[in-house]
Amino acid sequence: MKIISASDSFKGSLTSKQISEIVTLGAKEISEDIEIISCPVADGGEGTLDVILQSGDFTECCLTVKNPLFEPITSSYAMRGKTAFIEMAKASGLTLIPYKDGNAVLTSTYGTGQLIADALKNGAEEIYVAVGGSATNDCGIGALAALGYRFLDKNGIELKPTGGNLEKIEKIDSADSVWQSNVKMTVLADVDNPLVGEKGATKFYGRQKGAVGEFADRLENGMLHFADIIEKEIGKDIKNMPFAGAAGGLSGGLIAFLGASVTSGIDAVMKLISFEEKLRGADAVITGEGRLDRQSFRGKVISGVCKAAQKHGVPVYAIVGSSEISDIEAAEFGIRRVETLISDSYSLEDAVNNAPFHMERTVKKLLSDLIK
Repeated sequence: MKIISASDSFKGSLTSKQISEIVTLGAKEISEDIEIISCPVADGGEGTLDVILQSGDFTECCLTVKNPLFEPITSSYAMRGKTAFIEMAKASGLTLIPYKDGNAVLTSTYGTGQLIADALKNGAEEIYVAVGGSATNDCGIGALAALGYRFLDKNGIELKPTGGNLEKIEKIDSADSVWQSNVKMTVLADVDNPLVGEKGATKFYGRQKGAVGEFADRLENGMLHFADIIEKEIGKDIKNMPFAGAAGGLSGGLIAFLGASVTSGIDAVMKLISFEEKLRGADAVITGEGRLDRQSFRGKVISGVCKAAQKHGVPVYAIVGSSEISDIEAAEFGIRRVETLISDSYSLEDAVNNAPFHMERTVKKLLSDLIK
């Protein structure tokens, strides 16, 4: 029996890789006739670069870049032939700096731009940028500055590419840009928020980045001002464009200046790790995530796994932390059976704190039933 292990991480308790290792070890104890194909999956959020590298098809490229506050850090991206995969959280992520009110005024996506520039230098002609988990609210000017764009004030003086300086930009100089028009860029985003407004980058997501009170007002006004400059100089109106507000407007900046397109994170990741090829000849797929609910089938890992498995006629089984959907609802999406760690636990706290133990027991129970 050939089984694909393709689970998302359980945030705070288990990584995708750990889950695949537990499934593999469990299979060895249950029967020598079970072959586990380890295929950790992610939906484009934090941790996706690790999943891409674990597929074995990509090489890790390491370099020193600037973190959101312009401090040097070691970061990396993945490269396969002329295709590069960049996770912006590895250079411009929220977890890289301590929280402070006003941070979003000071932070920049410059480090993400350095990753893109290095990929170009290494011959990339197709670049994927996963934009979840940002500490920034700069509409991508940091990344663009690292690619050679210069943002000037009313006196022609170059501005530091931070969120707080959006309101001062009056001119865009692209003469030194290293971006190549033949390169295809795809942004992986699972939120379709516009750039500005109540559901825009600043008002909807800015608080966790320190965009509070007068800082939020300043940043929102800066976004509006810069969007007007973009429309005047480039001829693109991105204020209310779906997806433009992702990652503090990084998505909007990449769309406006680099012609980036936006796609579902899970669809792109499944393609990059050749998931459908791994499905050929499989007897079952075991997938999962921390909490299964109806949102799981709207661009999350489980939705991508189920869609691909149904296409190839491979049954899907889910092991999740907890579930808020019925067996009938799960079956509608192609899941034959759902097992939860919480049903094997004393409490939610026990399920989270002792997740490896409960995952091992649940895996063995499921695999034993599958080979009967």
